Amino acid sequence: MKNVLGIFILGLIIGFVTYFIKKPIIYIGYFYPNYEELKLWKESDLLESLEECRKWVNATADEYNDYLLINFKKEYDYNMLDYECGVDCRLGDDYGQGTKYTCKTTTQ
Repeated sequence: MKNVLGIFILGLIIGFVTYFIKKPIIYIGYFYPNYEELKLWKESDLLESLEECRKWVNATADEYNDYLLINFKKEYDYNMLDYECGVDCRLGDDYGQGTKYTCKTTTQ
């Protein structure tokens, strides 16, 4: 009986410790080249900060501009872009939107 109680208490302690361990906040960038057509978008890999997400958005916009110049001989209108940075993200597409990650909230 003592062993069962000891194992139960140990399991309880391990459960509390793992539940309250501070996990790093994961950010994911979402880039929309045209805010009027939000079906076209690109998702970033894991990012470590909001600033890193914003840098990824700028770099992605520049890549999109290069693509348009090379393939269509026209410049990208940066005023058309939209983006969001997902905060506290985890692997999984809970809402069936075609994303790799689900985030608790988004910000710009």
